[in-house]
Amino acid sequence: MAIMRSISREDLFKDAWTRPLSRIAAEFGVSDTALRKMCDRHDIPTPGRGYWAQIASGKSFPRPALRPAAAPHLETVRIVGAVQPSPDVKAIIDRVKAERSATPRPEQVVATTAKGLAGAADEPGSIAEIHPLVQRTYARLAGAAAKGEDIVHLSGKGLFTVAAAPARADRMGGLLTLLVGAMETRGWAVEDGEKGLHLVPDGEPITFDITEQTERVRHQITEAEQAALRKYEEARERAMRRASWSLGPDRPAIPEWDYVPTGRFVLSLAEGTLGARVTPHRRRAALEQMCSTQPPPRQSALR
Repeated sequence: MAIMRSISREDLFKDAWTRPLSRIAAEFGVSDTALRKMCDRHDIPTPGRGYWAQIASGKSFPRPALRPAAAPHLETVRIVGAVQPSPDVKAIIDRVKAERSATPRPEQVVATTAKGLAGAADEPGSIAEIHPLVQRTYARLAGAAAKGEDIVHLSGKGLFTVAAAPARADRMGGLLTLLVGAMETRGWAVEDGEKGLHLVPDGEPITFDITEQTERVRHQITEAEQAALRKYEEARERAMRRASWSLGPDRPAIPEWDYVPTGRFVLSLAEGTLGARVTPHRRRAALEQMCSTQPPPRQSALR
């Protein structure tokens, strides 16, 4: 299970000069290299190699000053790391896995049981704190619910490029928060451009989008559409009886197909200034899990 935790820039600075970075990293469930990159990203000075060995031998060194942050959002460090379950919970999980291998059971029942025993909060929208860089995208998507739109397309300055149903706003906000947190943990920058927010690892911009897939289903005519059709037919008959050159109003446009949001998200990455779409990746997994454990693949179909 992965979780995002926050710590102020000043507190992390003090902690980094109080004990080895490897111990702090272990508590957050990340490697010391990842935590050091995060400190570099937030301009937090950290002890160099051999510092704690020299401290143990009796030497002392002056602590450097913490410079002001370059931007307000850098004042808080958000770290996405693995959290190990307690021994009691781990024992229950192991027992459930053993029972599963001994007696075949439906996959959905086992997943639900294991999640309940572990106390994991993996449902979409379970992240209580939306990352500041995500808040504008989240607010625009959630606010579109009142307009009755099926799929909302967002992009542009200050926004992530997404397309999803307003009902999925909580999940989208949670996914983007996990993604940004995971990338910041690895030392990647998130910058704004004319086309929207994008990732910048080692100075190379990478644009991405998250799109909710839709399913084509045959349209079921509504009562309002039926009423409009009856009104049209009546007007047409009146016009024909009058031998009028005009046959009345145009026939109501009723779609043959509806495109229904499925709740299945697709994450696509495009590298470089050309922005070429990359080859589809065949692996399927929960996006929340993938963003918590490793950088996302080039393109993934995600449930």
